Amino acid sequence: MQTHHPFGKYLGIDIHPGDGVDLVSDIHSISNVIKLESQDLVYSAAVFEHLAMPWVAVEEISKILKPGGYAVIFTHFSFSEHEMPWHFFQFNHKGLEVLFCKDLGFEVIDSGKAMPMIGRFAFDAHPSHAGKPIAHLYCSSWIVAKKCEKYISSYDNKNHFDWRKALSGVIGETIYPPNTGLSV
Repeated sequence: MQTHHPFGKYLGIDIHPGDGVDLVSDIHSISNVIKLESQDLVYSAAVFEHLAMPWVAVEEISKILKPGGYAVIFTHFSFSEHEMPWHFFQFNHKGLEVLFCKDLGFEVIDSGKAMPMIGRFAFDAHPSHAGKPIAHLYCSSWIVAKKCEKYISSYDNKNHFDWRKALSGVIGETIYPPNTGLSV
């Protein structure tokens, strides 16, 4: 059952039942229970670091978002482990941009980091680091991505998205050296 909100309908989804949860489901297979291209917005806060395979979750988000819909994701960049054993990843905003890639039909509208933090290495760390400050820490990173079209080009012959094919588009946008084809 969807909750009515002044700005529209809201469907609260979690893997556990609770307050504000309208649907108990796993994002890794959400397109099995939510109609394809039916959602205007997917909003997630402090979830992506707990996903075993966030790249699969982004594929699922792409499937359920309408063209013109938005994904708004907040997650942790520098943060202590929590909710163990279900804490797998930390993301900077560039990592989120790679996940919400063009080949999945996304255009990055904006991304960044938030909530600067001050940290330092523990005194029992390696002597070259012990007690030294750690600069450029941020608690959170975020992305706003617009679903522009269906997946673009990275399908295999079974119509499954292929991250390895999408990698060439990502590599072309980074400083990765080109693949020389040499083997070791």
